[in-house]
Amino acid sequence: MIFPVPFKPDYDWRGGRGFGADRSAVAALLKIPGGKLRHGACDLIVPNGTPVLAMEDGIVIRSGYAFFLGTWAIEVQHSQFIARYCEITSNVNVRVGQRVVEGQVIATVGNQPGADMLHLELFSGHATGNLSTDKNNPRNAPYYRRSDLMDPTPVLDGLVNTISGRKAPYYYHTDEEGRKFLRDRQVKDIVGKITIEKMPSVKSLPATSPTVISPGPAINLPSPRR
Repeated sequence: MIFPVPFKPDYDWRGGRGFGADRSAVAALLKIPGGKLRHGACDLIVPNGTPVLAMEDGIVIRSGYAFFLGTWAIEVQHSQFIARYCEITSNVNVRVGQRVVEGQVIATVGNQPGADMLHLELFSGHATGNLSTDKNNPRNAPYYRRSDLMDPTPVLDGLVNTISGRKAPYYYHTDEEGRKFLRDRQVKDIVGKITIEKMPSVKSLPATSPTVISPGPAINLPSPRR
């Protein structure tokens, strides 16, 4: 399992950007009765266009739907949870039913008023139905999310050592199945039919070794919120 963006955000995903933070201003914007809303995610503050990486292998269960302020979301069933990758562009790289692999570029962060970010929500999978619930029903307060909503904080904390550190400009390749991945600038020993995008002249670049992402430690997932 890996961190869902290529570098560590400058801002913490706790506190005001963390799970459980007050979102009264958003409640007012969405006209939620009672005006009470808690943040059901962790926000990773990164520039728009930042690649969003599949945290591990999984199956896309919902893809490319409107989420918030002109941004979109996709949902992937992973082995330990469902991840909803939110506030991305509408130009997603996956479709419903597609199998994704760890590290695959599945989307890019979208552009919205204020800070751009990957808004990451996790669900244990112990409930069924839509991940978002009726904002007009106060029984769904304060998160207005499905009952198996999880706090992503310990998961993200446990994946910090998997961050590659890559920043823009990004270079990509696609494999034989059309899946998109990040690539180092200097490419050696390419095996198979791979298409390189945005590839600069290697004459101007120093020799580098490919980045290897080691698997992180086992993560004790929190119990779903009730």
